[in-house]
Amino acid sequence: MTDKIYPLAMLPGIQRDGTTFTSRYYIDGSWCRFYKGLPRKMGGYVQIIGGLPHIVRGIAVVNDSPNFNVYYGDSNTLKYVPINASGLPLGASVDRTPPLFQTDPNNDWQFDTLFSTNSNTSLLIAYAAPNLANIDNNFQRPIYYGNALSNDPLLPTGQNCSGGIVVLGQFLFFFGDGGEVSWCQPNDPTKLLNQVYITGSKIIAGLPTRGGNSSPAGLLWSLDSVIRVTNAGATAADFVFDTVTSESSILSRHSIVQYDSEYYWAGVDRFLMYNGIVQEVKNNLSLQFFFDNVNFAARQKVIATKIPRWGEIWWFFPTGNNTECNHAVVYNLREQCWYDTPVFRSEAEFDQTFAYPIWSDNNSPGNYSLWMHENGLDQVVGDEHTAIDSYFTTGDIAWCATGPDAQRNNMDRSVYLYRVEPDFQFANGANTDMTLTVSGRAYANSPLVTNNAPYAFNNTTTKIDVREQYREMVLTFDSNVVGGDYFMGQTLIIGRIGDQRPV
Repeated sequence: MTDKIYPLAMLPGIQRDGTTFTSRYYIDGSWCRFYKGLPRKMGGYVQIIGGLPHIVRGIAVVNDSPNFNVYYGDSNTLKYVPINASGLPLGASVDRTPPLFQTDPNNDWQFDTLFSTNSNTSLLIAYAAPNLANIDNNFQRPIYYGNALSNDPLLPTGQNCSGGIVVLGQFLFFFGDGGEVSWCQPNDPTKLLNQVYITGSKIIAGLPTRGGNSSPAGLLWSLDSVIRVTNAGATAADFVFDTVTSESSILSRHSIVQYDSEYYWAGVDRFLMYNGIVQEVKNNLSLQFFFDNVNFAARQKVIATKIPRWGEIWWFFPTGNNTECNHAVVYNLREQCWYDTPVFRSEAEFDQTFAYPIWSDNNSPGNYSLWMHENGLDQVVGDEHTAIDSYFTTGDIAWCATGPDAQRNNMDRSVYLYRVEPDFQFANGANTDMTLTVSGRAYANSPLVTNNAPYAFNNTTTKIDVREQYREMVLTFDSNVVGGDYFMGQTLIIGRIGDQRPV
């Protein structure tokens, strides 16, 4: 009988919820994203600066054309490292820690910028408070400011708060206890203008929305509501507040990200978004995986960020008993799918003026680093390149359920995998080595076993003769070499009907 050739047709995304036997998605992966519905390796990352003694708890990028100043705040200090447009450091870090700054291992930084017409300069606004241990603490801490392009220490504005800051147009807003919102005079963060109480629960975060200096507007998040703030009075200093929903929640103050004109965040039991209304973001692949595994005791360390080039929103989170983020779930807006990966990061920033995301790590005690992500293929420190392991695993292929033709066949026979015809695109046509591992089991609840060593292949490999059979089979493709890269196309498999009894 003529062999039948089947395309390896899995749906984009990694399914963590439910059983793998039911999945038509990929069921495992690391450092792998999806583009055009197919797996591809994520980009590499280059060290900007290393040897940092404390975990970074806040990052901001300030444009100093043609260069950039990357601010990083930790438990003890606030510094910046100057870099060029390629991310190369231009000198040593500059210390701008405010005088008499109160150090604390739970300090969490927030940054914003405000253009002051009074001084005709852009001001850096910075705020740090020991919020990592408790999302609604009442520790009052100073708000600092200074010329964004100066090297002088930041100075207190004279304003204190416990909830956080946001700049809306010409105005610095800040949040206190019990739903308190205050804002300063236009262009001047040192002079208080007004203070109101707008909700019964603490405001912990804010972001600007469309409006600009002429009509500043924004969104505020309390522990249980989303509130819209708009300018609707006789002057630019008159603001009104209306509750968009009182049926919301928020996991951490840093779990919100703006993507174009939409806002996404992690609640305490689901993912949410705002695009004029608040609604749930559908996640049928890893919703339970995330909320079953996130360490709620360390919820304030959950960080949201984005990689617009790939249409991705990331949430770093600590799993199990981990107190630092060691994993991330990713929502791909373009592909409308979810996937995840192990990753050790404490903070992340994507600035529209700089080409690459800047993330900080958290797993090298006393020797932490800032990394420029989506750059190259490897982990790069100086001239040293280290491979980044990237792999993906298909869902179950089985004649007794969903076969390689993506149809239910209902035959009590093993899949005899005769051959795989790889179709992979590699970076710059490089002769990149990869491996294929064939694994399987007899029944859905049987342990997964691997009977043979991985099969090596590269961009010159036309076929992989496998000759293996399992009643339920999965395939893992892995790239773990320096310069490794892949983008899978229409890989074909020749799957025959095998033995009647499980092997």
